[in-house]
Amino acid sequence: MELRTQIEDVQAYLKNNRHGLQEKAQREQELEMRHSEEIMQLQLELESMEVVLEEERYCRKEAEDRVLQHIQELKAAKEKFLQVNKELETTSAKVDDDKSVIEALESQQLISINELEKLQVKNEEI
Repeated sequence: MELRTQIEDVQAYLKNNRHGLQEKAQREQELEMRHSEEIMQLQLELESMEVVLEEERYCRKEAEDRVLQHIQELKAAKEKFLQVNKELETTSAKVDDDKSVIEALESQQLISINELEKLQVKNEEI
C-alpha cells in the first residue's frame, strides 16, 4: 500500500505541477503579448518621431534657403546703395564746381559793371 500511496502522491504532484506549468506558460504568453504590443507601440512612436524629424529638417532647409536669399538681397541693396552714394558724391562735387564757376562769373560781372560805370563817368567828363 505504501507504494500505491507514493504513486498517488507522485501523480498528484505531477498533476499540480502540470497545472502550475500551464499557468506559468500562460503568464509567459501574456507577457510576450504585452511585450509585442509595447514593441509595436514603440515602433509607431519611432515612425512618428521620424516623420516629425523629417518635417523639421525640411522646415530648417526652407529657413536656411530664405536666409541665403535675404543675404543676397541685402548684398544687392548694399551695392545699389554704394552706387547711388557714389553718384551723389559725384553730383555734389559737380554742384560745388558749378557754384564756384557761378561765383567767379558773378564776381567778374561785378568787376565788369564797376569798370563800365567808371568808363561812363570818364566818358561824361570828357
